Amino acid sequence: MTFLRNAGLLRSAQRALLFVLSTLAGVGLTGGAASLAQGPVPEAYFKPQTLIPPDVPIEVLIGETFKFKVRFRNTGNAIGYGPFIDLAIDSRGVDANAVSPIPPSSALDCDGIDFGSARMVDVIGGPLALTSTKLPTGWDAVTNCSTPTSNSTPTHPYANVGTVTLPASGWQLATIELPFGSFDPSQPEIVVEVTAKVHRYADPNVPLRICERGGFRWTAETSGSPILEPNTTNNVGTWTCQEVTPRVFMIKKEYLGPEDETATGPNFKHKYKITLDIADGQTIGKPLTIKDCLPDGMVYEGDLVVTNVIPAWPLHTATEPPIGSVNVPPQSCLEVSWIGIVVAGGPGPDATV
Repeated sequence: MTFLRNAGLLRSAQRALLFVLSTLAGVGLTGGAASLAQGPVPEAYFKPQTLIPPDVPIEVLIGETFKFKVRFRNTGNAIGYGPFIDLAIDSRGVDANAVSPIPPSSALDCDGIDFGSARMVDVIGGPLALTSTKLPTGWDAVTNCSTPTSNSTPTHPYANVGTVTLPASGWQLATIELPFGSFDPSQPEIVVEVTAKVHRYADPNVPLRICERGGFRWTAETSGSPILEPNTTNNVGTWTCQEVTPRVFMIKKEYLGPEDETATGPNFKHKYKITLDIADGQTIGKPLTIKDCLPDGMVYEGDLVVTNVIPAWPLHTATEPPIGSVNVPPQSCLEVSWIGIVVAGGPGPDATV
C-alpha cells in the first residue's frame, strides 16, 4: 500500500510537471517568435538634465556657441543598416523673428539656435567628425526667419524616409550620418557631440527646444524601407525633446576640495570659486555685485582672490565677513562689486571670486 500510494503521488507529480513544462514551452515559443520578429530597434536619446553634467545644458548664453550630446544604440536583436540621428532645432525662436536694434542694420534675424556641426566622441583615437545635413538647404536667418512661409515640411535627406513635419516654419532639421554600414545590438552606444550657437537676439529666459530620434536607413544592406525609432513618426511632435534656456549671464559656485565632503574643524580648510560669465556682447548695468552668504556654522578664513578676465573692467570693491569667527544668524556675507562702469561680456568666463 505504501508503494502504490507513492506511485500515485509520483504519477500526479509527473502530470503536473508535464503540464508546467508544456506551458513553459508554449511561453518560450511565443516569446521566442516575438523576439525573432523584433529585428533592429534604433534609439537616440539624451541623458536626463538632472544628471551632472547633463547631455543638454539647462542654460546657455545668448550669442555664444555651446555643445550638447545625443546618444545612439540598437536595442533590438538584429543588425540595422545605415544608422542615423535626426535633430529638430528651434532656430526661429519664440518671437518668430527679431529686428536688429543696432543701426544701420535693420535686417530680420532669428532668435533661436543654429546647428553647427557634429562629431563622434568617447572613441579611441580622438573625436571623429561626422557628415551632417541641415535643412532647409541654404538655411540663413533672413530667408528662413523673415517670412512665415518658410519650409516647415522639408524632405528628409534620405529620400526613402519621406517628408518631415517640423513644429513651425524656421525650425531646422539636421540629419547626422553615423559612420557604420551596419550596427549590431552588441555594439556599444555611440555618443555624438553637437556644436550649436544661440542667436544674438534670443529672448532671455524663454526656453528653446532640441528634439531627437534615431533610425536605420534601410532594412537590408543597401535597400528597403527605413526603420524609425519606435513610437516616432515623421512628425517631430512624436520625438523626444529637451529645453535650453538662453541667459544674459550665468553664475556658478564650485567647491574646490579634494572630495564632495569634508571633516569639520580648523585643520580642514577648503575653498570655493564663484565664476561669472556674461554673454558675449551683452552689458550689465552698474553696479554689478556678487553676494555669497555663509551657511550657519562655517568660518570665513579670508584669502580672497578676485580675478577680472577682461582688463577693461574696473577695479572691484569687497566687503568680507569677519575672519575666524563661526557664522551665526544673521548670516555673514561676502560682497564683491564692480561699481565704476557698465561691464560687457567677452569670450569665456569674465570674472572669478
